[in-house]
Amino acid sequence: MLYLNAAGLSPFHPDVQQTIADTLESFSHVLYSETGIDRYRSILQRSRETLANWLELDTADRLAFVPNTTTACRLTLSRITWKPGDTLLTTTHENSTILQELQTLKNYGAHVVSLDPDSSAGLLSAFEHALHQHSVRAIVVSHVSHLDGRIFPVEAIQQLAEAHHSLLFVDGAQATGHIPLSFRHFHPHAYFFPGHKWCSGPMGTGALILHQDGENLLTGSTLTKNHNASLPPDGRHCELGTQNVGLIAGLAKACSLKRQDGLRCQALKEIRDTWQSSIRKNARLRTIDTEEAQAPGILAFVCGDDPTAAAIRATGSAHSLAWKTFTHPSFPTCLSVRLSWNPYSSLSDLQTALSLFDTSLNT
Repeated sequence: MLYLNAAGLSPFHPDVQQTIADTLESFSHVLYSETGIDRYRSILQRSRETLANWLELDTADRLAFVPNTTTACRLTLSRITWKPGDTLLTTTHENSTILQELQTLKNYGAHVVSLDPDSSAGLLSAFEHALHQHSVRAIVVSHVSHLDGRIFPVEAIQQLAEAHHSLLFVDGAQATGHIPLSFRHFHPHAYFFPGHKWCSGPMGTGALILHQDGENLLTGSTLTKNHNASLPPDGRHCELGTQNVGLIAGLAKACSLKRQDGLRCQALKEIRDTWQSSIRKNARLRTIDTEEAQAPGILAFVCGDDPTAAAIRATGSAHSLAWKTFTHPSFPTCLSVRLSWNPYSSLSDLQTALSLFDTSLNT
């Protein structure tokens, strides 16, 4: 079987598995004794600091551990006092679970506006126009599109949000551990990501990073220009109940390995170039290219006819090649496919997968 990362789950590094097992075994001997509580808090704090150092956060206190991205999104949205007429801006490229969370805001009278990111300049123009037209409380946008891998201009969107005193929430599910990310000069009001995707950590883990004004956000306060009145952020206020210290230690270990080994963007890009070159040789396929920069580990393409679409579905089933089929907003009548891969995948494995792929489409 060939493994192509579906950008949904990455294989564990043996050191991550060992860290989870060792942490749980050690903690099982003390549990919630005084020693156990001290150890529990120490594990969480060390893990928090590991992630904060990797992401260049000014303080680890801004980071909260969450079980997944959807929970983090729901948590941040639920802490805002929504009023009838408030508008939330988003895009048509958001994950379905996030879109479901956004739709619930309509129960509070909020208005959800989804923008189609046809181009970087067009998206920024559309955001600016909507910010002028509506009373926008918040913007929710992915850092990297899970549909076609385009990298959204989140820092420019941050500037627009700040100019209009709107909150900015960024879904980093396809970005963290995939492309370079630093919070040294990037300050969204909330940034969240799971541990089990590009970070190669365990399922049931993730992180929520708060803005310096995060405490005002959590109490439902509106944004003001007087940052001196802001309370310092404390990620622990977002951690609901007891945390699984074994899994969190495993996430910290995975991120530590990412920091040591690097993101291997060049290896991802070489694989992408190989796939892209092969797909472009097939007249029945069309790669989805965008004006924006694209993440190196994701490639999307469109099928030009129904027989090709059927062959792709059959290939995925027959050869266990992991990919995702979907309807791209820019190509609503066609089947689109998103491929992604692990940076450690060898080119020989990819060539084998390509030969299966090409054979199925030419029969």
